[in-house]
Parts: sequence; structure tokens; C-alpha cells
Amino acid sequence: MSKIVLVTGAANGLGRVMAEAALARGHKLLAVDLPGEEAALASLAAAHPGAVATQHADITNLAQCQAAVAACLTRFGRLDVLLNNAGLGMGSIYGEATPPPFWEIPEASWTRLVDVNLNGTFRMTRSAIPAMIAQGGGAVITVTTSYFTMLNPGFSPYGPSKVALEASTVMWAAELAPHHITANVLVPGGATNTRFVPDRAAPDRSKLIQPDVMVAPLQWLLSDAARGVTAQRIVGRDWNPALPVEWALAAAMRPAGFIPTTSAPR
Repeated sequence: MSKIVLVTGAANGLGRVMAEAALARGHKLLAVDLPGEEAALASLAAAHPGAVATQHADITNLAQCQAAVAACLTRFGRLDVLLNNAGLGMGSIYGEATPPPFWEIPEASWTRLVDVNLNGTFRMTRSAIPAMIAQGGGAVITVTTSYFTMLNPGFSPYGPSKVALEASTVMWAAELAPHHITANVLVPGGATNTRFVPDRAAPDRSKLIQPDVMVAPLQWLLSDAARGVTAQRIVGRDWNPALPVEWALAAAMRPAGFIPTTSAPR
């Protein structure tokens, strides 16, 4: 069944690839990105007449998040899936330079990244949920990052912001379950060939994970087969499209969050 999908950060990188993946399966979407991305959003809409609406929104602004949801409802009449992709990488702090130790990161840079990645995702999800509850169900898919990156020295505050999103997804899944709304995580599985990874860090871009690893798992998450699947994380790199879906799922899907290794309270 065709769904209405709202994709944040849809103009470039993973967001653009995932938007195209949704459209390829007949879904319709509201493509959301910052002002300045007019050309990229317009090209997406032009390539899929009638299936794409566009909206500018800064997810650090609750009113703009709410306006994006309202625009989706006005254009398509419902909102089935929120795809939380928009975010900032460590390059927003150090660019092409060597990452600074956390105590040398300017407070404004730390606060800005956390406000986009964590608080912005909360604002967008908070804005979307009432419409999903009113229509009787929906889904939230959030892009976090690999566990290695979450804990890797030199990746503050990017790693911590994604740890918080991972934990939030597990909590949200439990709270949303009575409303027939699922919450899951989708990640590439490592450093990916997007502008998040500066050329200094990866001069040979062919060695990076390519964004299209998100295509098959996202298309499955948007399908009716994923109905009821919640609090899970899917790693795109581990999904083999050549395998039967149940085998691909077995390799790529695990419970979201950090799973305790012992039974002792931690």
C-alpha cells in the first residue's frame, strides 16, 4: 500500500537516496530541508510529478517542524511515516581539520550540533505524532550511527547525540505501541560517502560505504511486512538484497539500543 512519508534532510546524501527509494516503490513524500536547498528539492519534485511536495524547515525551530507536518497533511491528507534523517556531522565543528578534544570544542558548536541531532529530531517527532495517533497508526524511522562511532574518541558531541537518539527510539517505541505507531533505527553501518565525511578523512571515496545500502532496508520498513516491527535497528551494510528477505533481516536487524551483556543492573 502506498504511504505518505516525510523525509527530513531530503535534498542530499542519505536523505536524497532514501527519498528516491521511497518514490521508487510508489510512495509519496514531503521532502524537507533547509533554505538554500531549493534547486535540489525542485529537481526531486520535477522528477516525480505529483508524488513530491517540498517544504523548508529548520528542525531547531518547533514552529517550522509543526508547519512541515501541517504542509504534509494539507497536500496528502495524512502522514504515515516520519523519516528522521536531518542532522549535523563532526565536520560542522572542525571541517577538514583534526578533531579537537572535547574540552576544546566551543560551547556554541557543541550546543548547535546537539540541538539539531537530538533536540531537532525530538521536535520533528513530537510534531508528527499527534497526526499519526489521530489516524490510528504510523511509523517513525530515525537515522543514528554505528555503535563504534557513538563511542569513538574524537566524535563528541556527534556520538553522544546519536546514543541519545538510539535510547529515545527504544523509549518511544514502548510509549507509541498502544497507538499502533512503530519506532525503528536505520543506519548505513560505517563511514558513508556523503558530505558528512570530509575528504581529509577519506581521500579514496570508493572505500566508503555507498548511500544506496539504505535502499533495500528502507523499502522493507515502508512495506506492510514491517507492520508491528518496532524498537529495532537495521544496518544497511549488512542487508544483502540478493538474499530472501527473511535471511537479509536475520543478518541486518537487531534490537535498538545498547543491549546489556550481563543480567546485573547497570
